[in-house]
Amino acid sequence: MLDGRIDARLTDAVEGGFNSSGPARADATQEVLPMGTTETQFDAQALKRSIEERDASTQVALFADDATVEVVDKENPPSRPFVLDGRDAIRAYLEDVMSRDMTHSVSGLVVEGDRASYTIDCRYPDGSKVLCLATLELRDGRIVRQRGIQAWDE
Repeated sequence: MLDGRIDARLTDAVEGGFNSSGPARADATQEVLPMGTTETQFDAQALKRSIEERDASTQVALFADDATVEVVDKENPPSRPFVLDGRDAIRAYLEDVMSRDMTHSVSGLVVEGDRASYTIDCRYPDGSKVLCLATLELRDGRIVRQRGIQAWDE
């Protein structure tokens, strides 16, 4: 069960991102960390906005060129997930999904270090719903792997 501390951390993560060195700015910029290392931060706000505004091009820009997306659902079980390799395949998929007449609401977005996760609640005009849960692996401020599970009303 969520308590105020966890809920506050989720809110902070959604509003500004989070990385292993503390709260992150909501942009993909270079930040100098202790010991002279640099880390590119993931733009959590751009992800949230691009999903909720159905902006496929902004969402695609968050993926690395060599990224993969795996989707598990009723038609694609864990032993045979739907797999997209590379930004071009991801672009075609996201352009299709984002072109559909539905609303998207992102919640529970948490970014920490090279990992992120979030939930999307989708609704079609006829009232049917889709629920998606996703985990991300990040490198240099970009998504290199996304694993998602989705379920929908029938």
